[in-house]
Order: sequence, then structure tokens, then C-alpha cells
Amino acid sequence: MLDRIHKIAEIVAAFAIVGSLIFVGIQMQQNTEAVRINTSQAGVEMWQATSLTMATNPELAQAWTRETITPFQGESLQLRWFLNYVLKAAEHNYHQWLEGNLSDRDWMGIRNRLLLHFRVQNHYRNILRDNEVGNENFYSPEFITLMKTIMKEADAAGNWPTSTDD
Repeated sequence: MLDRIHKIAEIVAAFAIVGSLIFVGIQMQQNTEAVRINTSQAGVEMWQATSLTMATNPELAQAWTRETITPFQGESLQLRWFLNYVLKAAEHNYHQWLEGNLSDRDWMGIRNRLLLHFRVQNHYRNILRDNEVGNENFYSPEFITLMKTIMKEADAAGNWPTSTDD
């Protein structure tokens, strides 16, 4: 009888060890995914900090213009950096949504804001056009496809009304 209990205990212990190893494997996979997401977020934050600094600092924008070959000057360059900041943040959120790390509600709010931006600001189209001709490969092909869809929706909706007068 004691031998039988011993063998049953060994079998239960073996299952417990296998279960523990499976649990540890799942935890490692989740941890790896969390590290990947954090690394991605850190990269986007660094890009955003650089873009926002350029967009809000006229002296830096002037220094950039003096030291580079660019058709953009002053406020135009600052606007371009700011719009790139907005698009890069939207791209990151889009990819997080695709991977299930951002709720549908939050993504739709961001997407609707982009739709509004495309209705009122033509500079976004210029930035994405430049991306297409290879001057600025900052955005993923999936995001470019989304932006083309949003541009079509913006065109169909028309410009944002400038007045509420009848």
C-alpha cells in the first residue's frame, strides 16, 4: 500500500513539475513581449522628443536649416517636424492596436483625429507623398496604406466647415 502511494506521489510530482515548467515558459513569453513593447515605446518617445524639440525651438530649426540641404525654412520646417511627430505617434499607436495592446475605442479616437487633420491640413499629404518617393522612409507600408485610406475618407467628407453661419 505504501509503495502504491509513493508511486502516485511521484506521478503527481512529475505533473506538478511539468505544469510549473509550462507556467514559467508562459511567464517568460509574456515578459519578453512586455520588454519588446517597452523598447518600442522608448524608441517612439525618443523620436517624439526630438521632433517636438525641433518643432518648438526656432533657434534649433534655424541651425538645422543652415547646416542641411532642405527646401524648408523657419516655421515651415518647424511645422514639418511637428507633423512628423504627430504621424509617428499615430503610427506607433496603430501598430499597438494591431497587436492588441491598444483598445478599439482608443484607436478609433486616434483614427478620427487623423481624419480631421487630413481634412484641415494639407501638409500631412505632402509629408506622406515625400515618403512615397523615397525621401523619407519613416513610416511602415501598413501605416502608409492606412493613411491613403484616411486621405480618401477625408476627400469624401470634404473640408472642415470654416463657419457655422447658415
